[in-house]
Amino acid sequence: MRALVLLVALAVPLAACGHGERSAISLAVTGDLTHGSATIACTASTSGTCHVLFLAGDVTKPGSVAVGGSTTVTGLPAGVGFCSGVDAPDPAKCKPTVLIDGRQIVRHERTVHG
Repeated sequence: MRALVLLVALAVPLAACGHGERSAISLAVTGDLTHGSATIACTASTSGTCHVLFLAGDVTKPGSVAVGGSTTVTGLPAGVGFCSGVDAPDPAKCKPTVLIDGRQIVRHERTVHG
């Protein structure tokens, strides 16, 4: 019985030292500045969806696509930037990457330890 109590006492702290919750995303954003559009191609996302938020001044345009798919967001103004994530990005916390003409690869990985 004493060995069982010792095992349980050791197991509880070890369980708390887990690897944490992993969050990862991989996507490509292809800008077409002449036509004010961008195509999002989602390669991988731990949530099953890639989310992108386009920002320019007062303009915010969201886009989302399931893993393996692609979608095009239109009506983007000059100087637009974007943020991405496994969940919809918060505009207040977004530090946008400037959209360029051509393909940009985006990869994020994060582990949250609880």
